[in-house]
Amino acid sequence: MANEKTNDKTSRRRFIKYVGAGVVVVGVAGAAAYYGTQAPSPPGLTQTAASTATSSLGPTETTTFTEPIVIRGIHEWGTPGEIANTNNIEGKFAQEYPQYKVDISSISSDDMRALTMAAIAGGGTLEIVDLFTGLYIEIAKENVLTDMTDIINVYKDQWYPSALTSANFEGSGTYYMFPSYVTPGPWVWWRKNVFEELGLPEPPYEGDDAFDKYLTMLKQAKDEGTRKYGKPFWGGVLPAGRSLFVSFLFYSFLWGNNMSAFDSDFNFILDKEPVKSEAIEILRFMKKCYDLSVPGSSSFEWFEAIDSFITGNMASSIYWGRMVGQVDDRAPDIAKEMDVAFLPHKKRKNPMVEVGGYGVLKDAKHAKEAMTFFEWLNRPENYAYLGLNVPLYSYPCRKDAVAQPVYLNDPLIQKYKHFAEWIPEQGATYGIDFLFEHLVMDPQGNPKPNTKWADLQGNMWDVDMCQKVLLQNQDPKAAVEWMGEQVRKAGL
Repeated sequence: MANEKTNDKTSRRRFIKYVGAGVVVVGVAGAAAYYGTQAPSPPGLTQTAASTATSSLGPTETTTFTEPIVIRGIHEWGTPGEIANTNNIEGKFAQEYPQYKVDISSISSDDMRALTMAAIAGGGTLEIVDLFTGLYIEIAKENVLTDMTDIINVYKDQWYPSALTSANFEGSGTYYMFPSYVTPGPWVWWRKNVFEELGLPEPPYEGDDAFDKYLTMLKQAKDEGTRKYGKPFWGGVLPAGRSLFVSFLFYSFLWGNNMSAFDSDFNFILDKEPVKSEAIEILRFMKKCYDLSVPGSSSFEWFEAIDSFITGNMASSIYWGRMVGQVDDRAPDIAKEMDVAFLPHKKRKNPMVEVGGYGVLKDAKHAKEAMTFFEWLNRPENYAYLGLNVPLYSYPCRKDAVAQPVYLNDPLIQKYKHFAEWIPEQGATYGIDFLFEHLVMDPQGNPKPNTKWADLQGNMWDVDMCQKVLLQNQDPKAAVEWMGEQVRKAGL
């Protein structure tokens, strides 16, 4: 997902600090293809060249060679399947618009923010940038993105509400982001055969005793599984490495009790009652989960939650939709026995929803041409391909797209049709109320963008708060109060 690696905080001082190292990296990783196409042409071929062949019979034929305009971009997808899908989209666009060449390079999440800021500071190194919500809000405030409202409005009734809400800049009705995927989660992935063999209580775990039910499952799975299978066995894993994974889990549990770290006026209230008591209880619960977790969890981040699950020594794991494809590819016997459920929750179902998308830098050399690409991509039959970047993880953000044959006929989606239908339905149904903390709800229940979210995430105080409890055995109350101090010192 868009935050599956830690991103460093970015200065907002007009991005100049990134010009030095960042532009160099952009040149290598994102814009190299552009400069390659602008290199000196072989003898007899210039960017636009006409040549006339002659013979003893006189002039014969004139041939004009025109190189396409290159529209450059970066995004953080990077598996072979994701790259192949992006290349497929680029190729289909080129078939209709041979005068253009879209070249979107895959970049690691660690570099995404810096490369985007470097492109802005460099004045036109890239046309297209990949935007997760925190970065989108941050750079849209700087007035550097092209208005995409007219494109969004063409199929406005088909977009999932969570996608429109995320792209609607500060509730203004103006859209500077073209939503490309929605990822509901996290979920509890559990092995039906193992739960049956060990007599484990099946998810979902709901109600006031939801946390106790989940902990009972973890302990029973560890004890009974180790005895039955004759080897160490665990009920689940709680990755506690210094990544946003652990903070996203914390917020997911908080949402599950109808609470948020911010009020409708964007005031930080995690260390204020009644939220404070719930935050303390959640940290205690997460500590107990961690103590029952797979050895090595102290350094686990995103993919270790998958890696530990496919060993076959676990009854369940918590992760987003990417789990399906990864387990099917590496442990198909486990995948065929796998099912999915909501996280433990007291008061409401809680799939948090991440929406990512693309933006066009308005001062880029070929910004106008890039908008032509998004007009083409906006058609339902083309937009559906975005849902194939990581099938059953990044879902298309539109109802008309998920009905397209190209989407429905994907082998993984056909194989796991239950997940393909159930997960996006939950995201569409609950997602508008269960977005990450970059949105808060006003008294009327309408979501409002939280412009403080990017700063909070960039400083990773929430991650540090969780680690203080999980790894340093600090009192949860002290950890919550410490986070409140950091937020207020920063003036948020």
